[in-house]
Amino acid sequence: MNRLKELRQEKKLSQKELADYLGINEKTISRWENGESTIKSDKAQALADHFGVPVGYLLGYDVKLSDAKKALLESTQSLEDKTKQAFEVANSVFVEQVTAIEEITDILIEGISADKLNKQIVLEALNQIKEFATELDEVVSKMTEFQAKYTAEQIFKYRLQKSMEK
Repeated sequence: MNRLKELRQEKKLSQKELADYLGINEKTISRWENGESTIKSDKAQALADHFGVPVGYLLGYDVKLSDAKKALLESTQSLEDKTKQAFEVANSVFVEQVTAIEEITDILIEGISADKLNKQIVLEALNQIKEFATELDEVVSKMTEFQAKYTAEQIFKYRLQKSMEK
C-alpha cells in the first residue's frame, strides 16, 4: 500500500488541492489512495518531489529514514534503562561489600585492641575480608563494563538525535 494519503494529510492538503497541483482528476487521487489503481512513474516522481520523500517510500517500498531512526532511538532508551538497572544492582552489591568489610575490620580492631581474639578468629575474619575484596573486585569490573556501555550508548544516542535534527 502506498503512503500517499498519509503524506497528503501530513501536509494538510485535500485530494482536490493535490489533484489540481498535478493537473489530474480528484477521483484519480482517491483511487491511488485506496489502492484501486497504480500511480504511474511520472506522477510518482512528481508526488515524491512535492512531499520531499523518495519514490520508494511514497509507494510503500521502504521505510522513511527518520522513522527508522525514531525506532532505533526508542530501542536505545530501553537499552539505557536496562544498563542503568544493572549499574544500580552492581552499585548496591558494591555498597554491601564495602559495608561488610568495614564491619569485620571494626570487629577485628576492637578484638585485637582488647586482646580478646584468638588466632583462629583473626584468620577467619581475614579470610572473610579477602573473599569480600575478591567479590568487590568483580563488582568493580562489572560496574566499569556497565559504565563503558552506558557511555557508548549515550554517545550513540546523541549522534542519532543530532542526525535527526538535520
